[in-house]
Amino acid sequence: MNVSIIVPMYNVSDTLRRTLESIKNQSYYDIEVILIDDGSQDDTAIVANEFCKKDTRFKYIYKENGGVSSARNKGIKEHSGHYIAFVDSDDYIHPQYVETLLASMTDDIDWVICGYQTGKNCFITKKEMTDRDATVYELADAKVPNGYLGNKLFKSSIIRDNDICFDQSVHMCEDLLFCVEYACKIKHTKHLDKVLYFYEPTNASITRRMRTKKAFTQIDALEKCVYLLTLYSFHPMVVNRYINFLLRITTGHYLKRIATATSSEKNKVIETLKTYKKQGNPGFIIRLKILLSFVILFFTKKGMGDIE
Repeated sequence: MNVSIIVPMYNVSDTLRRTLESIKNQSYYDIEVILIDDGSQDDTAIVANEFCKKDTRFKYIYKENGGVSSARNKGIKEHSGHYIAFVDSDDYIHPQYVETLLASMTDDIDWVICGYQTGKNCFITKKEMTDRDATVYELADAKVPNGYLGNKLFKSSIIRDNDICFDQSVHMCEDLLFCVEYACKIKHTKHLDKVLYFYEPTNASITRRMRTKKAFTQIDALEKCVYLLTLYSFHPMVVNRYINFLLRITTGHYLKRIATATSSEKNKVIETLKTYKKQGNPGFIIRLKILLSFVILFFTKKGMGDIE
């Protein structure tokens, strides 16, 4: 098979049929669809196996629950295509999604990114071609969030040869971290001004994650992004953009969870802000949030040492 589509699944029987129908109806036929069931307890397996019985391109794999990153890693391990696409089990794709993305992939192009729609909002990168630095810079655009997986076609050789996988200790921004690690190994990206991926955010799931300790792993993801960008000598403007993103996320999570933040979470906020607050080029609002976070931490957690 030329293109492998990896679909992680967990208790998605209500939405899975639409997702798989959109994949089955692709204009480009030479695909394999790897369905990774991450320990579902509903009828996900029944729906998935209906497609497997009717279409030999679909392959169902069950694993014990370990999270979406472990499911995607299992899909990467099992895939056989020259290219990889990731489609979430509550999203769907345009009938010409694979065909259009694949048509733009060449020896000189390592990554193809299309537009996507979430709700009534469409997001398209207007630049046609970008190098490594510009690509990573665009991924962290607050106005056009582009760190998602679904609107991208990856070369499996780059993933395999560089042992790129999803960090299973990260539960938010794990897709951005994966994209940044992949981008460290590429030269050029092709951007398409066509909306081919339809993202359906599950508000209840996102809200639950934001209220748990998993939200703070987003800080871990962004710190790892900054580390990678520094290690691979990206332009300082790119590194600073991610540092500013990190500071915004760090203060945002803490200020939203002051009452329930644990001692270890407060320690994490302090260490992150102490490390990065003098780097980057944070705007006035972020600087104000940093100051406010320090003030609150000072009065709620004395004896931790100087915060300078």
